[in-house]
Amino acid sequence: MHIKFKLKNTASNHTAAIVSQSDATVYNVYFENVGNSKVSYSYYNTATPNIPKFINCVFDVGDSKMPNYTSTPTYTNCLFSAAPTEGTKTTCVTRPVTSADLDYSALGNDLKNKGTGTNVDGSQAHIGVFGGEYAWENGRSLVSNNRITAFSMDSYQSVIDQQNKTITFTVPEAQILNNRFVGMITELEADSDTIIFLVGGTEYPLRQGAQAGFSNGDKVYVSSDNAYTLLIDVDTTQSSNDKLITKFTLDSYESVIDQQNKTITFPIPERQIVNGRVVGTITELEAGSDTIIFFVGGAEYPLRQGAQAGFSNGDKVYVSSNYTYTLLIDMDTTQSSNDKLITRFTLDSYESVIDQQNKTITFTVPENQIVNGRIVGIITELEAGSDTIIFLVGGAEYPLRQGAQAGFSNGDKVYVSCDYAYTLLIV
Repeated sequence: MHIKFKLKNTASNHTAAIVSQSDATVYNVYFENVGNSKVSYSYYNTATPNIPKFINCVFDVGDSKMPNYTSTPTYTNCLFSAAPTEGTKTTCVTRPVTSADLDYSALGNDLKNKGTGTNVDGSQAHIGVFGGEYAWENGRSLVSNNRITAFSMDSYQSVIDQQNKTITFTVPEAQILNNRFVGMITELEADSDTIIFLVGGTEYPLRQGAQAGFSNGDKVYVSSDNAYTLLIDVDTTQSSNDKLITKFTLDSYESVIDQQNKTITFPIPERQIVNGRVVGTITELEAGSDTIIFFVGGAEYPLRQGAQAGFSNGDKVYVSSNYTYTLLIDMDTTQSSNDKLITRFTLDSYESVIDQQNKTITFTVPENQIVNGRIVGIITELEAGSDTIIFLVGGAEYPLRQGAQAGFSNGDKVYVSCDYAYTLLIV
């Protein structure tokens, strides 16, 4: 706020004051006397000592002023053209006030970082209106409204250094994957309701509740001229037991975990293995500590109980990258050939004829049911020798389920086990 005032000429009247009978605390006001009369700073007959309070104010009253009348204000980080004789002054400057004192970019060295307390960015306070908690707007664009004030990932709360513009996370070694810290943003606050961006090869918005990952030295910011550097302080005191995977079950198949050789072996029927991969739902997943477990096999992503997962022999999982387990598939080849048979397959009302010897499934359908060489309908019956996933191959591969929509062309394949594939025929 910039207040210009002009008082009548009262050479000896102490009531000609900037502030009269006030208990207020005044922040970051520029008081400018545009008249020729002398002024006092405060008039208050029954004032309590040390009030009112002026913080980071500028008093441009010319080169003359009158004593205050029964008032002893406190002044902190203030600039005076003529200093008051009463009251308490802390880190204040007295000199002629110039237009530069209204221009943040031209702020003098006698004012910059010379005050008591801090600016909003955590640096030592400036003297005058561009310092302190309520800095003026063109100063604030450099030191306020751009702050990040809270940033937590999972249960890890960062330490934010506003002066050096760093955000430091102290996390266990097990949380670091390929030199990156990945987790859920549980707290994210800034001075204003703005988008905070992460820079590390790509730039995208960060949001509370979202998954995020960063490397040491990446940047976050509200405004690009006030960027924070993200730092990872690795806690290497973590027990090796905290890095162990202790249970891993896919569908109903419980793995055997060898902690010494760091292997996780799944005994899987042959029919469950498609193109060398086993796919299923993670029904159990436990580790020595409540950490994210990552899966590496061409891609890298977190594993979660209840999620769908697929892996090949030799893929990797780990809690900490220096405690990596190799996934092994122990294929059960003792499966009976009867378990591999498809015994019934009906699409809409069209029941197929299944030739087990020649491994064909033939649908006889009206010509008007065939569109672009394909038959499409609802699977009304689908039975196999065992309760297994049946896959369709025709450009793509996916599970078939009773009650689902399906479409196929002449010559496509379905199977329970890939060594017992049936050819679909349309007549």
